[in-house]
Amino acid sequence: MEENSSDIDNITYQAWAKTIDVQMHFNDISMKIRNLFISIISALLAFAGVVVVNFEDPYSTFYGIRIHSSLFVLIVAVSSTYLFYFVDRYWYHQLLVGSVKHALAIEQRFTAKYPGFALASTIGNNSPIDVSNRYLLYILGRILGGDSRVKKDKKIHSDAKIAIFYKSIAYANIILVTLISLLGGVCLTQANPNTPIDSCIQVVGTPTESTE
Repeated sequence: MEENSSDIDNITYQAWAKTIDVQMHFNDISMKIRNLFISIISALLAFAGVVVVNFEDPYSTFYGIRIHSSLFVLIVAVSSTYLFYFVDRYWYHQLLVGSVKHALAIEQRFTAKYPGFALASTIGNNSPIDVSNRYLLYILGRILGGDSRVKKDKKIHSDAKIAIFYKSIAYANIILVTLISLLGGVCLTQANPNTPIDSCIQVVGTPTESTE
C-alpha cells in the first residue's frame, strides 16, 4: 500500500513538474511576442519620423483629400498593436492561465502532505500589483485594464497588466494620428483650373502650397 502511495506521489510530482515546464514555455512565448511587438512599433514610429522630416512631398491625394503619409504608418502601428494584443492576451495568455490552474489543482491536493509543493500558488499570490496607494497605476488599471478586480481589490492582475501595456501604446498612437490630422495631416485640395489652391495648414511636413 505504501509502495502504491509512493508511486502515485511520484507520478503526481512528474505531472506537476511537466505542468510547470508548460507554464514556462507559454510565458517565454508571451515575452517573445512582446519583444517582437516593441521592435516593430519602434521601427514604425522611426519610419513615421523619417516621413515627416525627410520626405520632400509627404502627402498622398485621394479623391481631392491630401493625407500625410505618416498617418498611414501610425494607423498600421495602431492595427499592429491590437493584433499583438489579441495574440498575447486571448491566445497564449489563456493557455498560460490553463496551465497555472492545472498546477494549482495538483498543489491544493498535495500541499498538506508536502508543504513545499506550492510554487504556482505562491507566484499567483505575489503576481498582482497592489495599487491602493499608487493612484496613477490605479487610474490606468480602471481605464485601460478592463478588470473589475482593480476597483474591488485595488490590485492589478496579469490580464489588466497586458491590457495596460498594449492599450497605452495604441491610444498614444491614436492621439498622434488625431493631432497630425488636425495640424494639416488631412486637408482638402480645391481644384481650380486657373488658381490651384492647397488648403493644408503647413505645420506637418514640407510646404506643398502650389502657385500658378
